[in-house]
Amino acid sequence: MTGLRVLIPAYSPHISCSRADDAISPGTRRALDDLIALGAIEPSEILIRPNCGLLVQSRAELLATAYADPTATEFLFLDADISVGAGTIQAMRTLGLDAVGCAYCGRDPTIRDQIMGLPRKPLEIHTLCDHRLLRMRWLAFGCMLLRRTAIDAMYAGLEHFESESGHDAISPWTPIMREHDGKRRLLDDSYACCEVLSDLGIDVWCFLDAVVSHAGYRCFAGALFTS
Repeated sequence: MTGLRVLIPAYSPHISCSRADDAISPGTRRALDDLIALGAIEPSEILIRPNCGLLVQSRAELLATAYADPTATEFLFLDADISVGAGTIQAMRTLGLDAVGCAYCGRDPTIRDQIMGLPRKPLEIHTLCDHRLLRMRWLAFGCMLLRRTAIDAMYAGLEHFESESGHDAISPWTPIMREHDGKRRLLDDSYACCEVLSDLGIDVWCFLDAVVSHAGYRCFAGALFTS
């Protein structure tokens, strides 16, 4: 057994599949096969939840299953329609950060808000293990690696986070209302989780050197920074 668990919510409104693997993009399948070949993970440590209609619920259930195993120390959330190389995943693991993920090139609205927004501010690029990183407020969970220390902190403090509707947050992905640029904004599941991490004092990092592709209904690919 290894310490890594890959969590794939394989639902897509544009995919009808009879088997879980049918919903995973070829690029993602190659990356998983490469990780298995490297001995970085075993097939049984790849958890897939197919044909489920609510992404928030899927991620919460996948995490609960993986977290119940005390030998699991790293949790990689990976969307079924994203393609990222095994080398990128392994590089993210070597960084030793509590929360680090990838972003789609020029597509992610939080990237536009935080990097490309006006007025433009100098970017504080950090370098760790020869890789470029940027501290983010929000980052989507299409490819996000969390260490057990971060998950421990989220579960320990979960009772402190409630949605504005007054309901208890049933998972770190419960959408919440927060102030942003002087406006109240409903944060979706990924961004809500990032807010929880931030409230706990855990930095969320964007791995800038990753080449990420999106397959299916919308197709795009590229590296966020090329120089």
